Amino acid sequence: MKDIFKEQLVKKVKTPRDLIFKIGIIFNAFMVTMIIFTIAASAPNLSVFIPILFVLVVWGSWHLIKRRNQEFEYCVTNNELDIDIIYNKSRRKKVFVGSIGDFQALRPLGESEHEHNFQEVHAIKDYSTGKKGLYTHEFVTSYQGKKMHIIFEPNEEIQAALKMHLKRGVFKFREVQ
Repeated sequence: MKDIFKEQLVKKVKTPRDLIFKIGIIFNAFMVTMIIFTIAASAPNLSVFIPILFVLVVWGSWHLIKRRNQEFEYCVTNNELDIDIIYNKSRRKKVFVGSIGDFQALRPLGESEHEHNFQEVHAIKDYSTGKKGLYTHEFVTSYQGKKMHIIFEPNEEIQAALKMHLKRGVFKFREVQ
């Protein structure tokens, strides 16, 4: 049997929630800066630390805002699916590694097939763009001792690679014309 390696990169779409998050971070940074200057005015011997604290607040705020730029990478290697989050095109975090054969159910998002497998799930993780489209699917599997419900957007190549290793009767992919 031939080895399989397929990968796909999807970019998370910006939502109004991301804008609210950015505004909140900027507001909080402003408030912390004002508190720092107020303390410095009442305690002149601390004024040496003001530039350092100001730089730390700006740097921390900038990193929190940049962390909202996310991409997801799906890799199918033989019988294994890996999902990574890439923050701001510079930092990578592995969030899921599992055997495709262990999937209990896989279906298009919003379908009712295999509903009994999606009951009593410990956590729902969304590793999709945020737009619910033709390629948005969900699956249930055991991961780190918990029953996980994961939402993702595999393209046709990833779907074909997954089909080869899924148990019969466990999956249904949306047919794309």
